[in-house]
Amino acid sequence: HTSVRWLWWLLMALPAVGGLHCAFIHGAGETTSDFTVLDDLPGYWGSVKAYTGLCNSTAFMHADTVHRGWTDEALHDLACETALPIHGRHWGGPRVIRDTVIFTHSMGNLILAAALHRGRCALSPATTLWATLSAPWLGSEAADRLQLFCNGTLPWSPEVKALADLLNYCVGSNLSAANFGLQTTYPGLATMAHIAKVHARAQLCGDSPEGIPTGYSIGLVAISLLLQLPQPDDGMVSLSSCAAGVPNVTQWGGTPDHLFYRASLNHADATCRNGDGHLEERRPCSWYQSVVQHHHKALAGGARG
Repeated sequence: HTSVRWLWWLLMALPAVGGLHCAFIHGAGETTSDFTVLDDLPGYWGSVKAYTGLCNSTAFMHADTVHRGWTDEALHDLACETALPIHGRHWGGPRVIRDTVIFTHSMGNLILAAALHRGRCALSPATTLWATLSAPWLGSEAADRLQLFCNGTLPWSPEVKALADLLNYCVGSNLSAANFGLQTTYPGLATMAHIAKVHARAQLCGDSPEGIPTGYSIGLVAISLLLQLPQPDDGMVSLSSCAAGVPNVTQWGGTPDHLFYRASLNHADATCRNGDGHLEERRPCSWYQSVVQHHHKALAGGARG
C-alpha cells in the first residue's frame, strides 16, 4: 500500500507534456446527440477561444444535458476525459489532471464535482486550476418553481416561454431531468459545495438578471421577477447559492483581474457567449483570459514544486 500511495503522489507531481490544457464543461440545456469532446463549442461558449490563446490545447465537452442530470455517471466520465490533456486519456492508471485550467458553467460545476467525489479523476493541486462559473451549489431556486410552468399550473409569460424553449427547461409537461436535479431539495448538493470549497481556485458569480443587454436579458429578468428568486441573482441562480462554493467571500472583487469575480452578469453572460460589456463588472471574457494568464504565469514560475 505504501508503494501505491508513493506512485499516486509521484503522478500528481509529474509535469505534463504539451503545455497548458484548457477544458470547458457546459451546463444544462444542450440537446445534442453527440457524446464527445470537441475543440470548440461557440454556440455555448461564444468566442472564448480568442481570449484563451495561452492554452496549448482546448477541449469542450458536448453531451445531452437535458435528459441527463448531474448525477449521470457517463457525464462524469466525459467531464474527466475533457479535462485530461489528450496524452493522459485512455490509459489504465490514475486519471490525474495536470497542467490544466478547467472552466465549468452552471450544472457543469456539479458534474465535475461529482466526478471528483466518485474518484473518476483527480486534480493535481499544484498544477491544475478549477474555475467555476454561475454554480448552483445549493441548487437553483428557478428550478424549484419552473415545474409549475411546465405542467400548466402557472401560465407562461411570452418572455419566460421563449427562454424556456431555447434552453429546454421542460420536456413535455415535466421539468427536464437536468433541471429536476437542480432543485434546492435535491440530495447531495451540500457535498458538491464542499468539494468546490476544497478544490476550486477561481469563481465567477453573477448578480444581475439583466447583465449585458441582450436577448437573454428579457427572459432572465422575467424569471427572476415572476419566480421571485432570492436577490441578488443571475436570473437562474441566487448569489447565495453560487457563493456556497467560495472558500471566503472576502476574496471577491468586481473587476475581471480578480480570480473570485462578483460580476454584474446574468446566467448566460458568464459563458462569454454575449462577449464583454463596457463596464469592468461586465467583462466575463476578459476574466477567462485573466484566469488563464494567472495560471500560465504560476506554472512558468515553478508552481509544480
